Amino acid sequence: MNRFRAFSYIFASLLAAIVVFWAIATKNRTYEGILQHGFERSDFYPRGDCSASPYWFEAKGEAADQLNKRWVELGRPNGLRLRFVGDLTHIGLWGHLGKYKREIQAFEHFGSRVVAGPVQMRAKNPGNRFFGR
Repeated sequence: MNRFRAFSYIFASLLAAIVVFWAIATKNRTYEGILQHGFERSDFYPRGDCSASPYWFEAKGEAADQLNKRWVELGRPNGLRLRFVGDLTHIGLWGHLGKYKREIQAFEHFGSRVVAGPVQMRAKNPGNRFFGR
């Protein structure tokens, strides 16, 4: 019985360590993925995996200006494939009404292009400014 208890403590400790390392924030990394933006929506899908839960996307400073300019140049598409340097926040309640588990913040823009194929959008408001500061 003592071996089982010791094994249980070790297993629980390892599981807790894995969860903690998975939940912490990352800084200054390069990300690539798909961004869908609309009314009260700013979904970023890392690596273009639209079947996963999205992160709330926020562009900061010069990156916000560059991305907004590029979005207008491309004709305000529903989806963009982005590559940028940014930070990923810790797990929490982010975005509109706290429905996103993380926020990803871009501060250096490398490139963007229109996503090929149809992109589903729940709401469309082409008059909105695409990125905020």
